[in-house]
Amino acid sequence: QDAAAGASTLYAPQYAVGGNLIRTSLSVVNLDDAPGTVTFELVGDDGRNIGNVRQLSLAGKGKLHITDPKFFLDPGDSLIDGYVRITSSGPRLAGSVAFGDPGESTFSAALPLVSTLLNDLVYSQFASDDTYFTGLAILNPGETPVRATLELKDRTGAPIASKVENLAARQRKSQLLTEYFPAIAGEKRTGGYFTVSADGGIASFAAFGTRTLSVLCAIPPQRRP
Repeated sequence: QDAAAGASTLYAPQYAVGGNLIRTSLSVVNLDDAPGTVTFELVGDDGRNIGNVRQLSLAGKGKLHITDPKFFLDPGDSLIDGYVRITSSGPRLAGSVAFGDPGESTFSAALPLVSTLLNDLVYSQFASDDTYFTGLAILNPGETPVRATLELKDRTGAPIASKVENLAARQRKSQLLTEYFPAIAGEKRTGGYFTVSADGGIASFAAFGTRTLSVLCAIPPQRRP
């Protein structure tokens, strides 16, 4: 995210509420002097809206901090997850998304909201074993299908596995690496990295943590030259 430039549309590739495992909060800042209206949409993996579309006023140079788990809908005891599309009526926006346990006592991680779509990106680490997991969310926010290629590599750059994911318009995929690549399930994989290349713009981020959720780190992608 270019916080100096801002953007009129931002994305949170992952948003989850409900149950007793995780909460998500959103922070959005107006970089301009003029006030505006900000629209929030929670969208499911299938590209359809979940719950209510919300519109909030935002003062010039002001900030919105969304912490209410019922902001879009009342999830009850069910885990509801998807992605959030945030659009401005005009002012330039910047912001972040944060994840943590509902009691705010065990784990927490945060990422900048996505303002620029990429088509060739790299994540410089991953770990998958009995202790650690790595997850990846890939979002196609556009109106045309996108073909994305995922590649796992070891620390020497040698390929471990690769696969293609086809994402329809507005669709998202969010899974553990062991779900994208079942062949590595049960293996001890540390020290490598992975890449995502697509024939259209995508928003993405990864999460790395312990399977007990005592630790969680959110990882933004880097643009691959």
